[in-house]
Amino acid sequence: MKKVLLVVTIIAVLAAITTGIIYVSGTDMDDAIEQFEGGDYDDALVIIKKLFPLAKYDAKERMYYYRIRSVNGLADELEKKYDDELLEAALEKKGTPEYDEAFAYLNKKLKGYNDDLGTDLKVHPARKQSRIISGGSFYNTFVARYRGSRYIEDLDYEELKRIVKTTPERIITASIAYYLKYPGSSYTAHLVKYVFGALEKGAKIPGDAKDGLKSLLVSYGKQYSTSPEMNRLFDIKGEGINIRSSPGVDAGRVGSVSAGDLAIQLAKSMDTTQVGDIRDYWYHIATLEGKKGWIFGKFLTRLDMSRFKESSAEIPWGFEDLFSAWSDSNTPEQWNHISEAHALAISFRKEVNRSMVQLKAPADKTAGLYNRYPATRAFTIEAEGRHLKGSLTLFAYVTDQGTSFRIDLSEETVHVNGRSIPAHAGEWHTYRLESTDGKFATLYIDNDMVSGRIPAIKEAPFSTRGIYCLVSAKGNESEGELRSVKVR
Repeated sequence: MKKVLLVVTIIAVLAAITTGIIYVSGTDMDDAIEQFEGGDYDDALVIIKKLFPLAKYDAKERMYYYRIRSVNGLADELEKKYDDELLEAALEKKGTPEYDEAFAYLNKKLKGYNDDLGTDLKVHPARKQSRIISGGSFYNTFVARYRGSRYIEDLDYEELKRIVKTTPERIITASIAYYLKYPGSSYTAHLVKYVFGALEKGAKIPGDAKDGLKSLLVSYGKQYSTSPEMNRLFDIKGEGINIRSSPGVDAGRVGSVSAGDLAIQLAKSMDTTQVGDIRDYWYHIATLEGKKGWIFGKFLTRLDMSRFKESSAEIPWGFEDLFSAWSDSNTPEQWNHISEAHALAISFRKEVNRSMVQLKAPADKTAGLYNRYPATRAFTIEAEGRHLKGSLTLFAYVTDQGTSFRIDLSEETVHVNGRSIPAHAGEWHTYRLESTDGKFATLYIDNDMVSGRIPAIKEAPFSTRGIYCLVSAKGNESEGELRSVKVR
C-alpha cells in the first residue's frame, strides 16, 4: 500500500511540475519577447536559454526566431561597447602586440557571453575594424528543421545583415537573391540601400546580376516613387556617350553608354561646369552592365518608370489579413491582444462574402490587437474600417526606429498623428498611409490623397515595432469594425 501511495505521489508531483513548466514557459516566453522588443537582448537570451531544453518542437520554432534575432541584436550592441578593441583587432594591425592583446580580450569576453547566454558570438576579422557576429549555428539549424516556416523571411534578412558584416563584397548578389526569393518583401527598401551603399564603396555589379537588379529597382520604384533613391536613377540620352575616369572632358575615357542603359548615381561634382552651350554637373554613375565612370549631366534624364512593363504589375502585399481565420472566438489568427487588454472586447462577424473584426470596448477596460510585423521605415499600410462609437485607433504602424503613424476615428473626424480631418468616419472607408523614409507619410482615403507630409511621432503606448489595430484606451467606451489590414 505504501508503495502504491508513493508511486501515486510521485506521479502527482511530476504532473504538477510539468503543468507548472508549461504554464511558466508560456509566461516566460512572453517575457522574453517583451525583453527583445525593448532591446534587452541579454535578458531575452537568459529566459530563452532556460526554456529551450524543455520546449516542444513547435514552441522551439518561435524560440529559435527570437534567439537568432536577440543574438544579432546583442552582437550590434557589443560592437559599440568594444569599439576601441575592435579597431585594435583590425587585420591591418595583425602581428602587433596591440592586435594580439585586443583579440585575446575580445575572445575572453565573448566566451563569457556564450557560456552565460547560450550564444555563439565570435570575432570576425576585418581589415580596418573587426566585427562581432553570430556564428550562424542557430540559423543553420532553424533552416534545416523548419523549412517553410512563417519566420524564414525575417531570418533570411537577419542572415543578409550578417553578410553585410562578414563579406560585404557579396551584398549586391545576396540582396538580389533575397529579392527574387521574396519579391513582395517589406525589406525591399533596405535591399536597395544595401546595393547603393556597396556601389558607393567601390563594389562592382556582377555580370549576371543585371536582370535581377533591374527587377529589384523597378519593384522599388513602383512602391516608393518619390524616395531619395529614385532621384538617383537615370536614363541615358544619346548613343555612344563617353564616361570618364574623373569629371571633365579632358579626363580619360573608360567606356561608353547609350540610350536604354539604366544608370545609378554614386556621386555628383561639387560645382557645375560649362561644356559647349550647356552648364551642368558631372555625375559618377554605375550601369547595370557593370560600367562605372563620370558623365556630363546633359546626357542624363530622370528614370521613366513607364518604360518598364513590370512597373504596371501589382506589387504583392507582404502582410494581408481579411480576418477569415481565428485562433479562438476573440483572437484573429495572426494577432495578439495588447498588454492588459480586455480580450472579450474583440469579436468576429461574418457577412455573406466577407469577414470582419469588431471592437466593443467598455469604458473601464483597455482593448486592442497587435501583430509583431517587421515594420520598416519605407512602407504602405492600408485598412478598411469604420467608426461606430466613442473614439478608437483604427490602426497604428510603428517603425523599426520607434516612430509611429496612426489613424484615429471619432464622430465625423479622422485624426492622423494629431491632424484632424472632417470625414464621415461612420461609413466604410479604405485608409492608406505611405512613407518612403519613416519620417513623413501621406494619407489617402478611398484612393484620394487627403494629407501629405505628415510627420512621424513617438508615443509610449505604441513604442514596440509592429502593427496595432482597433485600440481603445481605458476611460473611453468605443466601438468600431475592421474588414482588412494590408502592409508592404
